[in-house]
Amino acid sequence: MSSLIIKLCKAVRDHLDGANYSIAFTPRRGYDVNVKLPDLEAAKEPDVLVMPAELDRALDADAATREGPADEYQVDVGVRRKLKTKTNEEIDPLVDLMEEIQRNLLGERAVGYQEAVCVEARIAPVFSPEHLDNQGIFFSVLHLRFIAIP
Repeated sequence: MSSLIIKLCKAVRDHLDGANYSIAFTPRRGYDVNVKLPDLEAAKEPDVLVMPAELDRALDADAATREGPADEYQVDVGVRRKLKTKTNEEIDPLVDLMEEIQRNLLGERAVGYQEAVCVEARIAPVFSPEHLDNQGIFFSVLHLRFIAIP
């Protein structure tokens, strides 16, 4: 049996895979964030990784009226792409893609785990200056916070 956060990550991956975006990509679920630079250089599409980030479980004042605690999950969606020119014309569409993904998931229930709803979608960093300067890689992370009530 998979944990709920793993099911949620799979659901986010499937949600991303089933949508149309301005830049095509194939999302993957995993834990290995160390994609080798040659693999990024050869890729025809951005590397999009869905991974578990945080799980909070707590009782609050309203707990007595529910069957159990409200669970909060954070799922991160990382997007990376090796750039050729590091120009606005190359970076702007990737920033747009991050916002598209953000809009597509915020307020949505997770496909395959309908008890969870995305209540927050925060892009931070919008891009990483370190990755851009040192490796010529666009790198951004979308932090999704889901709330699930049993």
